[in-house]
Amino acid sequence: MQKQDQDKRQANEFAIAWWMAWCWALSITTIIRRRSGRNHRAMLGPLALILLYALATNERLMFYMIPVVAISAWLQSNQEKSARRRGEQTHSYYTGYPILASRFTKNELTAKGIVEPVLAICFGLAMSRWNYPFGMYFVIGGVLMAVVEAVQKLQHRFEEDGLNDALIDAQIHSSILRKR
Repeated sequence: MQKQDQDKRQANEFAIAWWMAWCWALSITTIIRRRSGRNHRAMLGPLALILLYALATNERLMFYMIPVVAISAWLQSNQEKSARRRGEQTHSYYTGYPILASRFTKNELTAKGIVEPVLAICFGLAMSRWNYPFGMYFVIGGVLMAVVEAVQKLQHRFEEDGLNDALIDAQIHSSILRKR
């Protein structure tokens, strides 16, 4: 029983860490991307994380991030709604189009997984000379953006493998039924 309790506690700790990493990355990607899916904009978590970081570091500049992220999320929501009215479809979990990073590469996965994190880290390092807590927020956020994108890419691969396996199983069952 202790082993099960320990496993549950570790799973919960991982879930909390993953949620914090996702919120931290989302608080930055909301500003630098456009037109994300409606389920991707669960903004209460990132706003709460920014508030906690601002309170923990006692950095007033971080408090200005809250309306910036909130307005960015609102603008993305309006972009997605107007696209739907035009008949365009956006996946509800789409993480948004990388506006800035797309100037450096045409591959969206490279832009999200490499270029955006590097830009966030560089911005954070430059800002940290002027305001250390604010800059470090972006440095850590850039690292977490890369981690979140890598994990999501891995998750998509697992889902794709599951769909492929289901197709193979369906073909096997279909051939068995045809033989009867």
